[in-house]
Amino acid sequence: MQSLFDFIRRYEAGLYLLLAFPLLLFLLRAWQHWQEAQGALFGLEWEQARRRFLQNLTGVFLTLGLMVAIFVVATLTRPEYSRLVIPTVTATLSLSGGVPTGTPETTPPPTPLPPPLRCSDGTVAGAAGRPGPGRATKSGQGLLLAVGGGG
Repeated sequence: MQSLFDFIRRYEAGLYLLLAFPLLLFLLRAWQHWQEAQGALFGLEWEQARRRFLQNLTGVFLTLGLMVAIFVVATLTRPEYSRLVIPTVTATLSLSGGVPTGTPETTPPPTPLPPPLRCSDGTVAGAAGRPGPGRATKSGQGLLLAVGGGG
């Protein structure tokens, strides 16, 4: 089996060229029989042309299938792919019952949030329903706060 893979890898381009001739022949004949079926006047003539068209179309797909098989064999059986090591994860179970040593890791406390911005009247800026930066009120007081003025 390895000798077949080596043969396919060595002569890959030649095999493609060798299969290109029947592929083109099948395509040409399928096109001719398709045109013949389109111009058929009688049912029996149409059926024969259609049958020949389908036979040649089958030849096209079989030839393409052989080309794909050659590509897959030539690509996936290269020596550099055979040395690929797929790591495997193995689980080990220890029944010693020992206590784990070392100090447990502690997470640092989260940094505190900055204090909320306050308006000159003591309200929290940007709170729902209250004027704050970027919020305009009917009197325009919020706009003045966003610019830096007092209200």
